[in-house]
Amino acid sequence: MFVAGFGAAGYGTRRDLSKLARGLFWALLALVVFGVIAAAVQIPNGSVIYAVVGLVLFAGLIAYDFQRLRQASITHARAAVAVLAAHRAVQAQRWQAEHDDAERAARWHADDRHRADARSDAEGMCLQ
Repeated sequence: MFVAGFGAAGYGTRRDLSKLARGLFWALLALVVFGVIAAAVQIPNGSVIYAVVGLVLFAGLIAYDFQRLRQASITHARAAVAVLAAHRAVQAQRWQAEHDDAERAARWHADDRHRADARSDAEGMCLQ
């Protein structure tokens, strides 16, 4: 529930969380140092402080990670659309080239038939 809640919040927010993430990372390192110190020195309610601060830090980091996932999926979707558009353009060029080749071949065959008819007419006139 914790990950789902803060993940959904991070996924849905429009606010840029990248600046917050830097601060959360440094706070996480401070939490690790606090944990080492708390293990060596007896701090009253140290474990409760450690747990609550850890939950807050990880909530923020989870929100940031889910926001990055959303941005990456949008970027990948745009890239996929661009690739599909390029593929479609190449296919259209190929179709146009094939269509032009077919028209050229049809004209060539028509011209060839016309030349053959003209030759046979000429041969027929020469024989008369």
